[in-house]
Amino acid sequence: MQRLQAEMDEAMPDRKVLLDGAGLNRLPYLNAFIKEGTAALTIESLTLIILDAAGLRIYGAAPSLLERVVPSRLPSVISKSDGDFDMMGYALPPGTIVSTQAWSMHRDAEVFPSPETFLPERWLSVDGSKAEEDRLMRMSQNMMPFGTGSRVCGGQNLAHIMLRIVVATIAKNFNVSADASETNERSMEMRDAFVSVLARFRHIHLIIPVFPRVLQVLFPAAKECKLTFTPRAQ
Repeated sequence: MQRLQAEMDEAMPDRKVLLDGAGLNRLPYLNAFIKEGTAALTIESLTLIILDAAGLRIYGAAPSLLERVVPSRLPSVISKSDGDFDMMGYALPPGTIVSTQAWSMHRDAEVFPSPETFLPERWLSVDGSKAEEDRLMRMSQNMMPFGTGSRVCGGQNLAHIMLRIVVATIAKNFNVSADASETNERSMEMRDAFVSVLARFRHIHLIIPVFPRVLQVLFPAAKECKLTFTPRAQ
């Protein structure tokens, strides 16, 4: 948190003047902090961000299986002669459910050493060498907090913009602390569950009827988080 605040102090000497989106995007430690340390735009995830405890990597917004079904008709370039889908040498017949999920990918120790440790520095290049570029590229290729492929989250760019603004503003203006007897690793241990929700979408004059959805959500075991925000000295 101190390194993040130091970067904010240098980039934003006037706490009342926030950098624009392009300026925030150029701050290396802020963006490394967010890559490693944001979950979703919720109070719980913001808590985890500021307390250095979670992340797009560690606790992403979509950690569960992202299932896809092999279609019955496939282009010849990706199918075998018998019609099966060729996935890296494995034949998958039409109708096969294929899935992966971010929870395990983001905890692959071969890609992310000490995977359970919050370490924004892992996203910063040490010397600019080809080996460092390959290391950062491999981590990026294994990151899928917003899903991946043609059904990747359409709001991920907006989410990143909002996260930069929120994290930068809080880090610049407040010191955040917690009473260890109330907010600790045990109370903030992540739980996941499937919930049924009703969604209504409105776009100009078009109203799409309400329809049921089942979503997976992450939440802390205590289902609450108590923090103290202390204004930083001018």
